[in-house]
Amino acid sequence: MARYCGTECQKRHWKQHKKECALLKEERKKGAKGAGGAPLSAAARERRGHRYMAKRKWEKAEAEFRHWVALCPTDPRAHGNLGNALDMKGDVDGAIASYQQALFLDPSIATVHSNLGLTLRGKGDLDGAIASYNRAISLDPTHVDAHDNLGNALQKKGDLDGAIASYNRAISLDPNDAMAHNNLGAVLGKKGDLDGAIASYNRAISLDPDYVDAHHNLGKAQMDKGDLDGAIATYNRAIILDPNRAEAHFDLGCPLLKKGDLDGAIASFQRVITLNPTHAGALGCLKLLLG
Repeated sequence: MARYCGTECQKRHWKQHKKECALLKEERKKGAKGAGGAPLSAAARERRGHRYMAKRKWEKAEAEFRHWVALCPTDPRAHGNLGNALDMKGDVDGAIASYQQALFLDPSIATVHSNLGLTLRGKGDLDGAIASYNRAISLDPTHVDAHDNLGNALQKKGDLDGAIASYNRAISLDPNDAMAHNNLGAVLGKKGDLDGAIASYNRAISLDPDYVDAHHNLGKAQMDKGDLDGAIATYNRAIILDPNRAEAHFDLGCPLLKKGDLDGAIASFQRVITLNPTHAGALGCLKLLLG
């Protein structure tokens, strides 16, 4: 039988323990073998799991991390990595349970708090996500991802000033964080600071020239500022990077239409319909243009 982390833990997570125990028993009976025919060690399971994560093979990574958990049920790293695999696989509730178990065993792991926040935000629990990010930051004030993710949650909640402060903190810690510059640009744009937004998007692009979101967002800011030629050029760059990005084709159609290029606008809207046949905006524009 697997050695559990304690009576309280067994009561709170019995189903998970039962599953992990069964995995361990199965492995001992007919599982993978290491050198000399011995069962694979926890360290080997950890390495295999990380290799599968790098290959985006989430189910195989989950299986390896579950073996690791079964072998080392009191190791918070095992539970945390299992949470990562479950989150990538789309098992949100399972990921949350694994992160919470990791933190039950060791409440001081900032990265697990940050990852828990990401999963909670994905589930729509913004308050829970913000609390998790803040806890991660209190444990590690230099945790760039936690500051960046806190900014995202605050922006979603409508606290634009708080989001700007979080993004600026992330940038101060890592000036080469293209995502933080892009996210900062989005909030500045919402506050009406188009020049600041454009500067942030351009900085993101200078750090990562293939950053499609930054190009697309820059095009929107240029459009809002009335720079139609700039917006057209930027949208076209976004489309080169991601030809199947329906919203970029739609947004390109708008400045083309304003400049009187009807054929170009129609072609853009038709491309949108090819990619997304139910796109209401493109359908409406084509109806007006084509009758």
